[in-house]
Amino acid sequence: MTDHPGSEELAALVRGGLTSLRTSEVVRHLLLPCLPCAAIVGGAMQQLVNPAPVPEEQYDAALNRALHTVFQHEKSLRQRKAEAERLEAILAQGGPFAVGDLPFEIDPLALIDALLARSWAVRHDKPGEMVQFADLAVKHAQTLDACDYGFPRVADVHCRAWAEMGNALRATDQYSLATQALANSRSMFELGTGDELLEIRVTELEASLAADRRQFTIARVKLTRVYRFYRRKRMDHLAGRTLILKGLYANYECLGDEAIDLLRQGRALLDPMRDPDLHYSAVHNELLCLADAGRVQEAKRLRIERSRELSWGKGRVSQVRLRAVDGRLDAAEGKFARAEEIFREVKQGYTELGRKYHAAITSLDLATILLRRGRWVEAKEETLEAVKVFQALQIGLEAYASIILLREYFELRMITPEVMQEITAHLRRAEYDPHARFTPPPSFRVP
Repeated sequence: MTDHPGSEELAALVRGGLTSLRTSEVVRHLLLPCLPCAAIVGGAMQQLVNPAPVPEEQYDAALNRALHTVFQHEKSLRQRKAEAERLEAILAQGGPFAVGDLPFEIDPLALIDALLARSWAVRHDKPGEMVQFADLAVKHAQTLDACDYGFPRVADVHCRAWAEMGNALRATDQYSLATQALANSRSMFELGTGDELLEIRVTELEASLAADRRQFTIARVKLTRVYRFYRRKRMDHLAGRTLILKGLYANYECLGDEAIDLLRQGRALLDPMRDPDLHYSAVHNELLCLADAGRVQEAKRLRIERSRELSWGKGRVSQVRLRAVDGRLDAAEGKFARAEEIFREVKQGYTELGRKYHAAITSLDLATILLRRGRWVEAKEETLEAVKVFQALQIGLEAYASIILLREYFELRMITPEVMQEITAHLRRAEYDPHARFTPPPSFRVP
């Protein structure tokens, strides 16, 4: 925080009328130190005690009391953070069961901080432990005494614990339980201090759950509020990340042009060095959206202009995904021989990575090229191989209906590259939205 807080906020600090987030921000500002703001705080304390003019020595005493309060608050926060980090290190070694071995005399708030930090830390590798740590945080929050901390502050802790519990349940596909946990979090927020950053965190997690439940419009509405908060706070990198998520969800709803605009706006706000993976994802997804929308020349320009950023993609999966886009762009430009070579390479890559769904999609891309090159028998073999994979994966009913239609078109020898492209596009969307309706376009000939 570099801007000076307003005089009304400084007065509210003395009265205890700021949220915990804003209190911490103002306290850190005063500790720069900022003597003009400290003087205002001292004056506010003087007015609180005695609105009439007082001698200079009494004014100095009020200022000293204000600064003492500020230092004590900051000291308490530092101690709590240090203890939370120490406890998290113990939990990292022993897992959830290590809670029973922790010292008896510990700060309950620091323990909850540690449990939630550990829950977040294992979200990629150990989703089961993510839920366990969040559940422990909820249970420990329920032991807090409102007489010790004040009811609004305890409500904030409950809100945060339930929110992270909801996120952990979402990450393990327990959507009904996640919905209830986030509803609990929202209810506790209404009883708390009104901490704006806490509400934004809850809103972000609600958006993630809505997206996982394929409620993309709801997710985008919630993210709009999140974006406006980050922009107002001049947190541009986080605002950019939010726009990128909105762009992805817009693309899942087949709003290609809107998705491209959002991704571009989001990328412009990112700090590439702060999160290279996110920047790579933004460029790559813009490339995908351009390819989906048939804006081939724009996609080719982006591919060339942003080759350095695209090279940031880590791992074999990123490399294979990028080559798949290259194949689609070559196919769109009529470079069929080169596209065929790339799609065979991509199919092998996905197969080696165990990405069966993506390998099957690539088989259909390859079959489309083979049809365009007049190699009907090879195209049928690739297609029927993909159909078997989709059947084994037990894909959604709408997607299943599309592959049955594809197989029937081959059996009737009425298949065309256009039919292949339409069905492949639907199956790409079905990866993110299994309930997406498949409606054959009027160009499909009925036998």
